[in-house]
Amino acid sequence: MAVREPQTEAAKSRALLGGGFEIYPDRPCPEFASPGSTAFVASHRDRPAARLFAVIGDPDWPPRSEMMTALSQLAAPALTLPLAWGVVDWAPAGRRSFATVFEQPPGQRLVTSLAQRIEPAGEDELMGVILPPLVAGLRDLWGAHLTHRAIRPTNLFRDAAGGGALRLGECVTAPPALAQPVVCEPLESGLAMAVGRGHGTAADDIYALGVTVLFLLLGQLPAAALGDDQILAEKIARGSYVALLGGARIPVAMTELLRGTLADDPRERWSAQDIALWLSGRRALPKQQAQPKRAQHPFVFLDKNYHTGRALARAFAADPMAALAVLRGPDFATWTRHSLAEEECSKALAAALADDRGPEERLVGRVCIALDPAAPLRYKGAATTLDGFAVAALAGLRGRVAVQPIADAIIVGLPQFWCALRRESTQEQAAIQKNFDRLRVLLEDRRPGFGMERIVYELNPQLHCLSSAVEADYVLDPGDLLPALERASERRRDEDLQIDRHLAAFIAARFRLAGNDWHDGLAGVDPTDRALGALYLFGRLQSRYGPPALPALTQRLGRQLPALIERFHNRARRARLRAALPRSLAKGSLADVLAFLDSVPERIRDHQGFNQAKRDYAAIERDLDLLGGGAARQPERAAELGARYAAVTAKALAWLVALVMLVTRL
Repeated sequence: MAVREPQTEAAKSRALLGGGFEIYPDRPCPEFASPGSTAFVASHRDRPAARLFAVIGDPDWPPRSEMMTALSQLAAPALTLPLAWGVVDWAPAGRRSFATVFEQPPGQRLVTSLAQRIEPAGEDELMGVILPPLVAGLRDLWGAHLTHRAIRPTNLFRDAAGGGALRLGECVTAPPALAQPVVCEPLESGLAMAVGRGHGTAADDIYALGVTVLFLLLGQLPAAALGDDQILAEKIARGSYVALLGGARIPVAMTELLRGTLADDPRERWSAQDIALWLSGRRALPKQQAQPKRAQHPFVFLDKNYHTGRALARAFAADPMAALAVLRGPDFATWTRHSLAEEECSKALAAALADDRGPEERLVGRVCIALDPAAPLRYKGAATTLDGFAVAALAGLRGRVAVQPIADAIIVGLPQFWCALRRESTQEQAAIQKNFDRLRVLLEDRRPGFGMERIVYELNPQLHCLSSAVEADYVLDPGDLLPALERASERRRDEDLQIDRHLAAFIAARFRLAGNDWHDGLAGVDPTDRALGALYLFGRLQSRYGPPALPALTQRLGRQLPALIERFHNRARRARLRAALPRSLAKGSLADVLAFLDSVPERIRDHQGFNQAKRDYAAIERDLDLLGGGAARQPERAAELGARYAAVTAKALAWLVALVMLVTRL
């Protein structure tokens, strides 16, 4: 749970971070800012001579705080590592923000744009001064099962002493690879949206290191002048090594390193150990990169020839409707059987084409996976790796990209299909499939606490609550939510409390003990149901985390609670509850209010009393009906009886007369 430090008059000109760190909003240092963030001078009360800076992150993006502890424990002078981090009161923005403190690099940023040129570094300088400390630091990082994902020429800082050493900039204040240029990304992640690249692996970092070495060696990147689409097309057609060199000549001694780090197949790409051995003096003949298998005959799509599955998949993804017409025709199936010359790909395509259910674009997405299983999942214009769904979904909700294609890709099961095509089933793949099955269920539920908002909080455990009610408070922990709502309620006492979808989803994802009975209440059209759902939710949250009193929040919610009293049938009970409600609200305990208004014994007694009253009423109705019905029929019954008596009397008299006559005759 975050702790808000008191802001004294002396501290108003600075932001205080736990551990004795101070950040100065009036002293910006943009030279150390990362893309999308701002940087300011920082200090430590016990180390006044230390040269520190703090990055204030973009609140739209969660920081990579889950890896900060491990990074801070590394001894890697060539890396910019976090010293402290946390949420601070940030006066310039009038809100709370996430801040990360670092030691300032010794010199200036090497370049601010890939279009810049520098004096090329010699191979001796690269091999003896620049690469050894960088590789040593990165090996420690990779050894901790972490990835940097921000290795690029624009994230390097010079040694102020002029010794030629370089320091790699920070990598934790924004999602992984978000600011990486396409030219620095391997094909697998370069084909994805910037927001959909994910954490990746050490192999992705090694590729980016190879691109950075090439820049240092040539003093420029020839391919950087091309557009992103052209860079990707060149890499696919010619391979990264040839495409990035652009015909430039490099020293023979560096060829092996560049071929190894820029290999397009991650299985052929060098490892950290390979680079270390090369730096230690091991030499080998330059390795020729294996080219993708080409089809015996090209497939013609939109008047262009395609010889590889990867190139064709990219073309299909760019125009799915045109691709759909081709896929349902005979030519594509014939080409895959006779020309593709890749048995595994042919089997995968058969599996993709065998299931043509669902939306039309689903078939195209499945075929793209089969043609290029290493590429990101592509659907309706979206492209993301499996672990890139987290940030991509967030970007969709924040309006950075279209959200529906990302949601639809999960609903139609593209991640599960990707896993099903793996050559060997592993526990990790089974876990991925199970997780995406669960996400699909959450996504298809339209009630508050579910949907795309729930997906975002499930996939981004470091994300703060984005509800407009508390977003500026940067609430990361469910225990901080009610205090933030209390502060908001103090400012908005006259407004009814509304639980929006972000608030409900954040609580559902972070507070499992909240239960499930409140979802239906919040989704109901009856204000009584919604009020009771909110009371259940906040009452349980307060019981678990506190604080014991929330007077403003309780009073604000209290305006919506009288309707709950009307659920009771007994007039005396309703009157008693109405009279006692203000006293219950005054205590500021939502849990007590919930117990007061939703007492199980009280509801049982009311229900039993109401049922008994209904039975008594029914009995009275029956008695009245009998009484009322008998009086109305008295004349009829009298007439009936009179007729019967008259008939009997007439018969008796007739028999008597007959008997008298008979006796007289005798």
